Amino acid sequence: MELRVDKLRREARVILQDGEELRGSFFVSPISPCRSGPELVSDLLTGEAYFLPFEMEDGQVVFLQRDFIRYVVLKEKEAMEDLPYLKRKAVEVHLLSGETLGGEVLLDLPQTRCRLSDFFNSCPGFFYFLMGGEQHLVNSRSVRLVRPAP
Repeated sequence: MELRVDKLRREARVILQDGEELRGSFFVSPISPCRSGPELVSDLLTGEAYFLPFEMEDGQVVFLQRDFIRYVVLKEKEAMEDLPYLKRKAVEVHLLSGETLGGEVLLDLPQTRCRLSDFFNSCPGFFYFLMGGEQHLVNSRSVRLVRPAP
């Protein structure tokens, strides 16, 4: 008898460190191990697995090395942007690749530690970044510097 857990697909564009762009879907569990509801793509990216299955648009499944992902653009939003305790901060994120992303981060920090430096120093590897109406998950290891937006 085969043990199999059904997974949900979450469509995304993945930008790799070398600039290659992949389109397809991540596989997430219908039950999150750390909260109520389904697992999130952010859970995969900050989890223990180093190689993540990703189904390409043509149906081929590849395994993405997590640290080689520059950022992910989610087709469907998964972060709750409108919670009253979240603070939005406009920033420019300068990546090692030379690319600059302009948008906002969502600060979910205690009042006593809610500076941008606190946020970036507490990042678990990937952080949500709002840009152009889309949610990105940016690999903090791909970041060269962050500048508060003017």
